[in-house]
Amino acid sequence: MRRLLHILLFLIPISIFSQPYITVDETTYTNEQLVTDVLIGNTCAAVGNITSSTGTDFSSLNGIGYFENTNPNFPISDGIILMTGNVMEAPGPNGSPQAAGNWPGDPQLFNYIQGLGIDPGLTSYNDASILEFDFTPVTDSVSFNFVFASNEYGTFQCDYSDAFAFFLEDTDSGVITNMALVPNTVGEVPISVTTIRDQAHNGGCASANPVYFSTYYGATGLPNVQAPINFNGHTVLMQAWSYVIPNTTYRMKLVISDRNDNAFNSAVFIQGGSFFLGSIDLGIDLTIANGNARCLGETYTIDTQLGTVPPGTTFLWEYEDPLGSGIFVPFVPSEESSILNVTDTGNYRVTVNFAGVCESQGEIFVEFDLPFPVNNTPSPLILCDDDNNGFGIFTLSDADDDITLGDPDLTVTYHGTELNAINNVDP
Repeated sequence: MRRLLHILLFLIPISIFSQPYITVDETTYTNEQLVTDVLIGNTCAAVGNITSSTGTDFSSLNGIGYFENTNPNFPISDGIILMTGNVMEAPGPNGSPQAAGNWPGDPQLFNYIQGLGIDPGLTSYNDASILEFDFTPVTDSVSFNFVFASNEYGTFQCDYSDAFAFFLEDTDSGVITNMALVPNTVGEVPISVTTIRDQAHNGGCASANPVYFSTYYGATGLPNVQAPINFNGHTVLMQAWSYVIPNTTYRMKLVISDRNDNAFNSAVFIQGGSFFLGSIDLGIDLTIANGNARCLGETYTIDTQLGTVPPGTTFLWEYEDPLGSGIFVPFVPSEESSILNVTDTGNYRVTVNFAGVCESQGEIFVEFDLPFPVNNTPSPLILCDDDNNGFGIFTLSDADDDITLGDPDLTVTYHGTELNAINNVDP
């Protein structure tokens, strides 16, 4: 045992100083390809009129590029980076020098923030990096995932923040909305350092929506050497989402800019392939290995989750037969709904034809290989506030034995939503 302990102590510092950093590529994709091939990349994307603007348009630094990541501290594996400085200086470790930009900001972003009245100290925006494009959705919603990062986290997080926005414009009505808002807040609260922060990294101001803040790199967080990106802190993976009208042309503007100066850069990392425009995502595979296999005798519902689709949209469900052959055959009789109920282990595929406009496919493997557990309804957990101080903690695991009746082969996890429980995520 003593020898094993020495080995562990020897390995720990190696793991700390060998964390991978993101890599940034300026040349493989043009800015147009970053939209069509990286951000969207599906056949149901009617996209056009792609434009961009960054420092290279003003004989300065390039703030737009492609990135890849293998560091578990950062929640996106690849995508687009928009930065208020040189994107080649975005890879970690944190604390590496970053050059200040020297190009104009964005008037629309300035007028938007000024109109909200949330930043009385704002005088200008500078170093704006922008991607814009038109698109026509085939379903009633649009969404994509992103992470916001900034060097203003920590020292300047109380009252100083660069700004970014995802402006969605209905070209028919001219109505423009910002999709980059803090969830579950009252009014219109744009995402920024001052609206998402953790007091642990600057005691001069209270936390703001800290549930959406992920990681700080520095004295009060993880060591700078472990930072996959060259920024002091970043948010959790977030989703920009909005209702849209199918078959209507919209214009999307992704923009980020420095506040009042050209230093202390910020960036938004947008997840590749996450721009939803009729793409089909049936979710992660349900397997014993993933810890989310289904029980024998259970019925599992595979859901395309498309919402409203154009009239004339068709659904073709198929299953792989034999399993592992790569050959998919239709159900007999045919299944033509947006959902499919299954009870057998298999690979399942759906092809959605959006009223002849385009087709999109999704696939999922569902494994049924677990005995159905017998779970008992537990007695209520009751916490008495005897001293009237309003504080107390429920320990949900106190109900485990009550639920399993002491069966050592059963484990219990607790989840905030039924969907998370079904997929065994975020216990």
